[in-house]
Amino acid sequence: MDYDLRFSTDKATRNIRALFDRKKIKRTLLILLGFFITVNIWFYSVEYNRYVSQAPEHLVEARKDYVNAIMLQLYYVFCIQDLHIDFQSPLLYPLRAFKNYFYHRGLSKLPKDDAERALWFHLFELSPYISSVDGHYGSMAKHYGYEFTKKFVDDLYENIEIFSLYEVSDKTTKDIYEESFEAYINMISLFVHEFHLNKDGYLFRDENIKKVATDTELYKRFENIYSWHNKVAWRYKKEDPELFNSVVNIQDGWYSAYSQYYQNIFIVSSFILTYKIHNGIFDCQEDKKYFQSKAQAARGLDKVLKQYPKDSYQFRATNQMYYYLYITKSNRDKQPKSLHPLQLSINCTTKNKEKK
Repeated sequence: MDYDLRFSTDKATRNIRALFDRKKIKRTLLILLGFFITVNIWFYSVEYNRYVSQAPEHLVEARKDYVNAIMLQLYYVFCIQDLHIDFQSPLLYPLRAFKNYFYHRGLSKLPKDDAERALWFHLFELSPYISSVDGHYGSMAKHYGYEFTKKFVDDLYENIEIFSLYEVSDKTTKDIYEESFEAYINMISLFVHEFHLNKDGYLFRDENIKKVATDTELYKRFENIYSWHNKVAWRYKKEDPELFNSVVNIQDGWYSAYSQYYQNIFIVSSFILTYKIHNGIFDCQEDKKYFQSKAQAARGLDKVLKQYPKDSYQFRATNQMYYYLYITKSNRDKQPKSLHPLQLSINCTTKNKEKK
């Protein structure tokens, strides 16, 4: 009898405890849910005030969708960066689909001649990829295939063109205008490293340089980018030198817009020279500007390399780039032997030539 009573009492105690545990769990979950909703409401109101309340009238409707897309982008990028889920993973499809819905709907409301369109591309398309590969450019075709990469690269070039031909109309919204020039540099850098569509995942490969030397459509793109880059850089230097200097800032070190800026100039100039010399269309007077641009870029890169030891990755990678894209300018050139796969040379005292 005592055993039965004790057993019943213990059972009742366990049931009561279980009930209280369930209530405690439920209460905790409700608190967390309330906190989650509160934080999202607060964040949404901050973003709405930043991008919509202060926006020019012609951008208000588009910016409403922009803020909705930002809210979803926040969790999308969290999953990529902190949970290490690939940006194209099926697990992220719901977030990606809803984010893209608001992104594209807002994009349709933006003026066609507003460079802000390219900034949206940078945020919603390019940034998730960069986060997914942790900034290791050049490997998109390796990880995501030729077709995906070709479309991405074509879209990227289209947005570089939009940014180059038009300006950001809203220069009062701090985060839009101040991030514009750095985003532009970043887009060009990604194009320079991903254009090859080569699944081996590296830019400086012989087959990639041979493509540069023979693909006329690609050459035209690099010619455009060279011209656009100079005009956009000059525009920012003239309109807002303080912003330009804060972006192209040597103190930010190697992994910065400063290094990207000068690498873009060096590589694009080298690619244009490669095509022109290989195809016998190099002009000593008209095209010497590309050699001058390379020299300017090398000086900029050498300045930042002074912050690093000579056996560092930064030194080794830069020297590899210098030698791999080196073009001999005369028979008296005393520079170390070029590693350029086409062994190009030019002698402006006689005629253009290519080493066999």
